[in-house]
Amino acid sequence: MKKKTSLRGTGSGGIATLKLPVALALVFLCMTQSEGTTIGVIWSREHGIVLAADSKTTSVTPEGQSLSFTTCKIRQFGGVFFAASGVRTGPSFNIDDIAARALSGHENTLKKIERLRSALQHELPKVFKQTLPPGFPPGFQYVVVGIDNGQPIVHLLYLPAESRDIADLKWLSIPRDVPSDKTMATLFIGRHEVIDRFRAEHPEWESQGVIFDRLRELIGMEIRTAPHLVGEPIDVLLIDSTGARWIGRSPASKCPDVYSVEVQGACE
Repeated sequence: MKKKTSLRGTGSGGIATLKLPVALALVFLCMTQSEGTTIGVIWSREHGIVLAADSKTTSVTPEGQSLSFTTCKIRQFGGVFFAASGVRTGPSFNIDDIAARALSGHENTLKKIERLRSALQHELPKVFKQTLPPGFPPGFQYVVVGIDNGQPIVHLLYLPAESRDIADLKWLSIPRDVPSDKTMATLFIGRHEVIDRFRAEHPEWESQGVIFDRLRELIGMEIRTAPHLVGEPIDVLLIDSTGARWIGRSPASKCPDVYSVEVQGACE
């Protein structure tokens, strides 16, 4: 039985908001790669989905040396798009390989998410066994966006930052878990303290729908506050009933061209 997180009763002005813990920079003694990340997803009943991510990744060697590089954090597997916050690779763990195996194929998106959830339940305990320094909780968060039956959809699998119990793995689906009177839903994973503060001070961005077109600006605010953890460029993907396309893509991050995202079959 999957655990769901409802958006009912959250947000204002027709907007639902998911509150997630901030994923801190992870320094794993035995992890070969971890990252600070800011990823945002805006879902609109009218306009579709915009997905944006910073591109700075920090690799931590077993000796504790940190190396940063630029890479695309939005990956396409089997007609859907995947983005993650938290540890990407380590001994016996590679989230991109796990996602590629789970999300490839021609099934509807719901079946792919069920396969990814099952894989995470098996693989994440391997990470939990690694030695973690105090104050650096995992906060594993995974977003999958795509199209089912012409409808843009978002799935979020995440483990609360304080938890190292795989039974706490939660699953949110949009629009399924969005109240029918909500026209927009927002979620951020990774670092988003600055973004949360700005949104609280400027509710009109959401009540007027401005946030859908200005997601890049919000992520830029987080980058300016923590440039040692998140960084430019910011890649932005738009998904609507006609398909998916980059509306912001930097040569530096090397995000690949988009191929077909249409998925046949019911999403329930």
